[in-house]
Amino acid sequence: MRRLGWAIVLGALLVWMADSASAVTIDEFPASANGPSTVYSIIDLVVGPDGLLYFSHRSPDFVGRFAPADPPAIDPLVSPTWTFSGPYRLGIGGGMVWFQTGGSAGSMGTMSLATPNTFKEFFVPQGLFAPDRFVLAPDGNLWCVNLRSFVSAFPPVLPLVVSTTVNITSPVASDITVGPDKNIWFAGTSGIGRIDLPSHALTEFALPMVNPEGIASGPDGKVWFTETNTNQIGRIPTNATSTASMEHFSLPNPNSRPVHIVAGPDGLMWFTEQQANRIGWMDPKDPNNNGDFALPTDAAAPDVIVVGPDGSLWFTEVTADQIGRVSGLLDFTQPFRAFVPNNYHDYWKLYAAPAATAAVGTLVYLPAKMGLAIGGGVTSALVFAASLGDAQTTASVWRATTGGDWIVTPAMVRRHDSPRFLGSARHVASRSKRRIPN
Repeated sequence: MRRLGWAIVLGALLVWMADSASAVTIDEFPASANGPSTVYSIIDLVVGPDGLLYFSHRSPDFVGRFAPADPPAIDPLVSPTWTFSGPYRLGIGGGMVWFQTGGSAGSMGTMSLATPNTFKEFFVPQGLFAPDRFVLAPDGNLWCVNLRSFVSAFPPVLPLVVSTTVNITSPVASDITVGPDKNIWFAGTSGIGRIDLPSHALTEFALPMVNPEGIASGPDGKVWFTETNTNQIGRIPTNATSTASMEHFSLPNPNSRPVHIVAGPDGLMWFTEQQANRIGWMDPKDPNNNGDFALPTDAAAPDVIVVGPDGSLWFTEVTADQIGRVSGLLDFTQPFRAFVPNNYHDYWKLYAAPAATAAVGTLVYLPAKMGLAIGGGVTSALVFAASLGDAQTTASVWRATTGGDWIVTPAMVRRHDSPRFLGSARHVASRSKRRIPN
């Protein structure tokens, strides 16, 4: 009994150490059966109220949806006609997916969430032109930027009627969000702007030559945005009246070309670096504390990034025609920073129960894994001798038997993941050289 007690204590110590120091994991999944294309493939990605993620895809044209599983099972929803040539940017409101159609700047479409594969397409009324990004605002309207110098709003019902149009300075606006102040914030080629609700008063902040493409609310109560042309991330307080109160933070990776940005569930800001082919992060408490992770696929062109219902980050890879996932965020920033429980039930559910389950699971799993690794070592030696020194074949046997997961972690229990008994091609991102926030 004493040995069993010490084994349990050792197992608990191992899983606690793994839970507070696990690596961020990046997985990639095909968005369609066609694979990478010379034309745009996956375009946009949004989170639905039904716990599913929706994305638009061109060539072939469809709206895809999937649950945040491992791997996700893609359900391609196809219009029987595609009068205006397929979906482009997406928005969700009024029980429908709204999208700009790729074949015409003056057309849009909807798909019912209740009855998927039920599509409607129509010409847009005056006040819209190639709506490019959407956000559901506190006033109940869908607000969108256009590929022209104005921002529009409309109730998410059919027939579509534009209720508000606000002229802006930027020739083209690229992204839109609801700020921490519950007002509309947008990014455009000439800078960023704020539209107050309900007055629709416009305040613009000029950023010549910067070309901010993505914009998002931060956990610090400020608005964050990418500075695509200058390789920086910017932020601004919501009560700003000029650019003097802006802050700009350089990225360590030169020519990274940050595009879209989102606040993660771990308290960090996460963004795509399209040219560097990386996913970056920045700590709002200390923005100079930042880093990034390389993608497994070269030249994948990461673009849109969102927080999924599972607490992972999901993003599009345009040229690779793939959907990416960043998981392990609770582990990356250490679990007690992400969520401080205010009662024993929450503590038990999120920490104590997963830790106990992982400790018991490790006691069963670890001996089997050690046996496999020992057998793999012997087999690798035999393969090396039989193959007359074929290092590649030997290494593949070694990686398959000694790779994978050695213990069950609380993070696996929380995410309902099984440990990987064999080594695989799944990419585990190395930690940034910068300090991990705690």
